[in-house]
Amino acid sequence: MKNLLLILALIICSSELHAQVLIGKIYNENGIPLAYSTVVDIQNQKQTKSSFDGSFGLRVNEMSKLKIIHPNYKVEKFDIDWTLLKDDTIRQTFNLKTKIQLVEEVVASGKKIQDVADIYNHNIVDYIPFDHFTLCIKTFKKKRFLSVEGMDTTYLEKDFSDQKIDKLFRDCMGNIHMLSEDSAFQIYLNSEIHIVSKSNINEFKRILEPCVADMDEHLVFKSSMYHNKLFLLNSLQKVSGEKKAIFYEFDTLGFYWARKAYGQMLAEYHRRTFVNQIALGVWDGDFESLNYMGGSYIWYKYVRADELEIQTFKDSSSMIILDQEFGNIYFFNEQMQRFAHYPFPFAQGSTIYPVLQDRKTLTYYDLSYPKGTPTLVSVNQAFNKQFNPRTLILSDASRAENIKVHDNWAYFLLEENGFFGLHRAYIPELVD
Repeated sequence: MKNLLLILALIICSSELHAQVLIGKIYNENGIPLAYSTVVDIQNQKQTKSSFDGSFGLRVNEMSKLKIIHPNYKVEKFDIDWTLLKDDTIRQTFNLKTKIQLVEEVVASGKKIQDVADIYNHNIVDYIPFDHFTLCIKTFKKKRFLSVEGMDTTYLEKDFSDQKIDKLFRDCMGNIHMLSEDSAFQIYLNSEIHIVSKSNINEFKRILEPCVADMDEHLVFKSSMYHNKLFLLNSLQKVSGEKKAIFYEFDTLGFYWARKAYGQMLAEYHRRTFVNQIALGVWDGDFESLNYMGGSYIWYKYVRADELEIQTFKDSSSMIILDQEFGNIYFFNEQMQRFAHYPFPFAQGSTIYPVLQDRKTLTYYDLSYPKGTPTLVSVNQAFNKQFNPRTLILSDASRAENIKVHDNWAYFLLEENGFFGLHRAYIPELVD
C-alpha cells in the first residue's frame, strides 16, 4: 500500500513539474477583447473565464487542449503553442469568429436583450452597454443585483441589496461607479465584481462628477453659477496644477426669470414659515438647507433654475462641446484652444434632452420627442461632411426610457407587465 501511495505521489509530482502557466488573451476577428469567455482545458477538466479585457490565466501541460466558448461567437478548439514558452509561462492570443446572423437588426421596435428577465420578473433599474455585454442594476424579489448580461446569458451577478444602489455612472476616465442615495462605489470587473473604493455621495458630486473630459495634459471640469444660467468650463493642468477658464455660456434672459422666481420663493417662505431661519439671521444662504418645499420651489428648481444643456466629451484627441441652448458645436485641442465652431439646429421644446454619445463610434445623437415619439438624430454630419447621417424613430416604443447608445445601437428600458426590460434597436444610416 505504501508503495502504491509513493507511485501515485511521484506521478502527481511529475505532472506538476510539467505544468506551465498559460497567460491568454481572447479577441474577435476585429481585434476587440472578449470578456467572460469560458476557457476549458478539455483533457485536464479545468476551466476559467476571461476577464474584462479578454485575458485569462490557466495552468496547462503537454496534454492540454483548449475549448473557448462565448455565446456570441463560434465555439473553437485550440492547441497550445509551446514555442511561446518562456520562463515557465506561455503568452498566447486566441481569436473567435462571429456566429452567422448573430442578432436580428430591428430598426423601429427594438430587439430584446434578455428574454429570461421576463420569466423571473427581473426589473432593470439602470445599465451601461459595452461591446459584448451589458452591465445592469436589476431587482428581483426585493433584492438588488449588479449583473453582467449577454444576449441570453448572465455572466456575473452579485447581491448589492444592502448598498441600495440605483444608478450606474461612468466618469470621464472610464471608471464605473454604482451610486446610492448617500454613497458612491467604484467597481472593477474581471472574473468577479469588486468594489475598489467607497465615497460619500456629496463628495462624489462635488469632485468627480463635474469632471467631463480627461485629456492627455488636462482635466476639464464644469460648473454652474447665477441660478445655473452661467455655464463654465475650467481646465486643470495635470503636472503644474494650473487652472484656467476656457469656455463659458450665459443665458441672460434665463437668469432674469430664475432670479425673479427665486425672489418669489423666498417671499413665500417668509409668509408661510413660523420658525424663519432668514429672519432669525441663521440662514447659510443655501435654499436647500431651509427644507422648504412650497409650491414655488418646484417651479424654481426644475424650470427656472434648470441647468443649461451643454454637453462636453473627449473626442479622439480633441474635446467637443455641444451647446444645445444656443445651437453650436465647438472643438478644443489638447492645449485647450478652440480651433473649430459649427452651428447645428438642435431640437428645441419645453424640455431639452442631453446629447447621447456613442463612445465606440464617437457618434453624437440629438434626442427629442416630437409628438411623444423618441427620436435620435446624429450630429456628426455638421462637422464631418463624409459622415452619413443616422436617424432612429422609436415609433413602436414611444414609452422608451433611459435611452443610451453604443456601437450604432440604441438601448432603452421599456415597461412590460409592471417590469422594465432592456431592449435595443439598430440606428441605420440615411443613404441617398
